Amino acid sequence: MKRLLGLLLLTAAATLWFVAASPGAADDDGPAHTVTAYPLTAKAQVCYDVDKGEDVKVDVTLATKSYGKDDVQVRRLVMMCELSTIKTFPVPTGPFLWIAPNPPTVSDTSIFACYALRGGDDPGMGANITTPSFGTDKVIVDTSNMMCESAKKHVINPDGTMSTYGVGTNTIWQCFKLGAGDNPNLAVGFANNNFGSDVVKTGIGIQMCEEGVKYRDIHGQTEVTGFANGVVYECFDVAGWADDEKKTVVLETENFGRDEVVVRQSTQVCQLGTKTDFHVVTATPLP
Repeated sequence: MKRLLGLLLLTAAATLWFVAASPGAADDDGPAHTVTAYPLTAKAQVCYDVDKGEDVKVDVTLATKSYGKDDVQVRRLVMMCELSTIKTFPVPTGPFLWIAPNPPTVSDTSIFACYALRGGDDPGMGANITTPSFGTDKVIVDTSNMMCESAKKHVINPDGTMSTYGVGTNTIWQCFKLGAGDNPNLAVGFANNNFGSDVVKTGIGIQMCEEGVKYRDIHGQTEVTGFANGVVYECFDVAGWADDEKKTVVLETENFGRDEVVVRQSTQVCQLGTKTDFHVVTATPLP
């Protein structure tokens, strides 16, 4: 897709950022979701699946401002997220041209290494989550399935030198599956420092990540990482058009050291938002 878009961009005027042509059958993705300030340029974490991640098998306690403490086991490194600049626009119904946003500055780059969890709690709560690019989404917060930790990313350049992106800030996300998430029905063009630019189609809101604290027992001493400050991200499924990067990088976290992985397709777009929680009311029918 990137090669095709590059060729198309060579034929576009410098002021052209979107052209819809050759109408075709519209995607059946449900009603369009209300967004603000179209076309919108913002930032988000674009998250990629990774192969060959280490299975760390570490028992920890995670704690968030919203949902309290959760005893879990941290397992395999399965995803990497990188700060990206994004533009959203309606899903086109035919061939289209777009001009990618500039990536964040290198000093602004942040990287997260995300690990699958075993034994995570189900808060059984509802939430209204509002993000700048995707509007307000009324969701059910389900089982905690992932923990993300800020990381450095080391990349070997074609000339054999190594470049490092991001810093280990000890930020922790506890991530929860979402039920009843909306489908924004948007295309998202994005750019980041290591993987260039791409455009994907988003699906429903599938995950919510909240910054929290991780408690880990090491040789009888409790190591404490992160802050339970209530900061949240909503993550939307990448439903189409994602390129397979097939790039080898080394991710390094303060807690779990270095791990060489292969970065594959982008699978989620996670944007900083605001959240209000509510109790889910269940009714038992009368006999």
